Amino acid sequence: MAADNRVRVLAAVAGGGAVVALGWLGATSGDSSNMAVHLPPPPPTVGHTVMSLGATTTTSMPPTEPAVSKALPSITGSATLPSEEVGLP
Repeated sequence: MAADNRVRVLAAVAGGGAVVALGWLGATSGDSSNMAVHLPPPPPTVGHTVMSLGATTTTSMPPTEPAVSKALPSITGSATLPSEEVGLP
């Protein structure tokens, strides 16, 4: 029972020390202006107001029918099994 209390006290002291150390580290590092709420940066300024568009042109007409009307397999029938699988149930 006494060993259980010692472990709890030791854990509480270690946890409290960690909180104090992190608080000190946060307070002493960096600028004091960084202690405030972090706001997003302002949006970039736009140099011009006219939208610029690229030239996209189609020089030929698309085909009216597909190049292959129906796909047909070049191999038909059942496939042969590999030698290690022949005779397996």
